[in-house]
Amino acid sequence: MRQPLLNLERHSADVQIALVVGHQQFAASKSGRDHIVLREAVELEPCDAVVVIQIDDSISRTPVRLPFGAMPCDRDVLVERRVQ
Repeated sequence: MRQPLLNLERHSADVQIALVVGHQQFAASKSGRDHIVLREAVELEPCDAVVVIQIDDSISRTPVRLPFGAMPCDRDVLVERRVQ
């Protein structure tokens, strides 16, 4: 018979995702290998940017290129990783 686990701590991570273009930061709802989904659609020319993902106190920054920019009618933005 299985014993119930007592004192099991449950933790839901605090996750924040953003696309940083110059001095502007755009909140995102998810990020994948070749795209990022912004919370609100914006218009951007093709440019360099940084995808910032914060999970609790850990922050990762990935330099990317928006080869086609972003369209005000679509929150899904194509990104390509940049080599630093």
